[in-house]
Amino acid sequence: MPRTHRVVKIEWLRRGVQATSLVTFVVLMVMWPRMPIDWLPAQLFSRIDPLIGLAVVIAAQGLFAYAALGLITIVLTLATGRSWCGWLCPVGAVLDIVPGRKVRIPNKKAAWARFGKYATFGLVLGAAAFGTLSPMILDPITIAQRPLQELAMRAVGSDALGLSVGSYLSRDAIGIIAYLSVVPILIVVSLNMLG
Repeated sequence: MPRTHRVVKIEWLRRGVQATSLVTFVVLMVMWPRMPIDWLPAQLFSRIDPLIGLAVVIAAQGLFAYAALGLITIVLTLATGRSWCGWLCPVGAVLDIVPGRKVRIPNKKAAWARFGKYATFGLVLGAAAFGTLSPMILDPITIAQRPLQELAMRAVGSDALGLSVGSYLSRDAIGIIAYLSVVPILIVVSLNMLG
């Protein structure tokens, strides 16, 4: 089989896995409270997220079963390349669906843009070394989960809103925070469209 046909087949397979991953992520996050499935956790993607797994291990200075799943994803990525971002991550799927700019930014600016992701990675792991996971709000899975938790789950009758932001806030304040939860994913998509 010619190499170009293999590449096309692999690309179709990747797109299929991405679409399945994205749909699974949304269904698990939104519908899980109403689904009679005990063996499939709503937080499945958080558990296999390599950044969350690594940060939890560093912050806790120990290995937990759910963090180990993230470490397995790291090993898979080291062995196969960008399997997490390019195949499984729902944010990666969204970024592939939303069209980017046709003209690529110059190499000097591209290098600066790449530095941002490494700086974020360093910030998350550095904070974890000091025992805090606060910068995890920058993690792609967290960025995708929050709007689903705050808005979509409420639309299907779940009261996840109060649970995720804190019952000590008034319902009006919680509503404002819920709508603000969309801002990070919009920023990520916008930056993808620009670059």
